[in-house]
Amino acid sequence: MLDCYTAAKAKSLLPRFLIIRKLSKKIRLIPSPTISAPILTHEKCSQITFVQDALKLNNLLKDEKKAVETLKKDTPEEYWQPIVPKSVLYLPFLPGKANVPEAIYRTNLSILREILKKLCLNKGVPPTEWIPAHMLLSMSLKQLTAHLYEGSKTISIKALDAYLFKKGIANEIFKQLGIQSPASIKT
Repeated sequence: MLDCYTAAKAKSLLPRFLIIRKLSKKIRLIPSPTISAPILTHEKCSQITFVQDALKLNNLLKDEKKAVETLKKDTPEEYWQPIVPKSVLYLPFLPGKANVPEAIYRTNLSILREILKKLCLNKGVPPTEWIPAHMLLSMSLKQLTAHLYEGSKTISIKALDAYLFKKGIANEIFKQLGIQSPASIKT
């Protein structure tokens, strides 16, 4: 459900697919959380809206130029920053006008296409089963990272960190839970 919440707050369908989790078959889903923790209310988290978002993303990915522009606009800048050593950028075989950020955007388009393909959503096939699930989330304000807990596993998702802390969604979470937002979070 965190993918739905983040997508709604970011006003973009990208987080829906960058944060989505396929749960292990070993995880047993139950109708209500097993621990007492605040539950975030979410919007647009049904099978119908999921398929609609997948179709929109699939259509967007057909026009690569428009898709790159959407990625640039909708995604936290820090998430897509290239981590390339300077020595690599000055190699003699690279053309003088190499656009590394543009290449990264195109790579990320490929990743989004692959996500849709793995979910069979690139062909508009809806999921055969839809079970909303709650996941436990923890946030480290010192390190500006978030972790999800799936059974006994701790999962870190870089896209989740970027959306929560760089797009200011963590502040929305604190506000919804009635907790004063720490000053260390960027907005």
